[in-house]
Amino acid sequence: MKEALGEENLAVLQISNSLGDLLMEMKTDPEKCVEAANPNDGHYETALAYYQRSLDGKMKLLGDSHPETLGNCMNIAVIYNDGMQDYENAFKMYWKSLRGYESQLGKDNIFTKNCTRNFCIDLKNNGTKEELLKLKRDYPWVEDVP
Repeated sequence: MKEALGEENLAVLQISNSLGDLLMEMKTDPEKCVEAANPNDGHYETALAYYQRSLDGKMKLLGDSHPETLGNCMNIAVIYNDGMQDYENAFKMYWKSLRGYESQLGKDNIFTKNCTRNFCIDLKNNGTKEELLKLKRDYPWVEDVP
């Protein structure tokens, strides 16, 4: 498909993103496919490469603030946070996604709220108190997030 449509075709970029999703969830042991997900079983480096390729292409094709581009940023944040424990890069990508969603879609949009919720949970688990307080100050409804 890439050869027929080109590397910067939106369908090709969406497939790249989907491959990142698949690799993030893939199990290294087929027997574990029916068990609960274990965060150490994903193929995070490969998933990150697919997400990054999709992000780079979507930035060129759609721009940095398009919701699909921002969704890729959030996927990368999750990979950095959950799979690689690279919290600094995870939080940078979360902020990029969150500010973009808010700017493009508004604070009350479901994409903005989902991003905020995920970010809040990850900040509670791996961030600093100052970062969490800043998020709660800017998005007071996250007080309800467990």
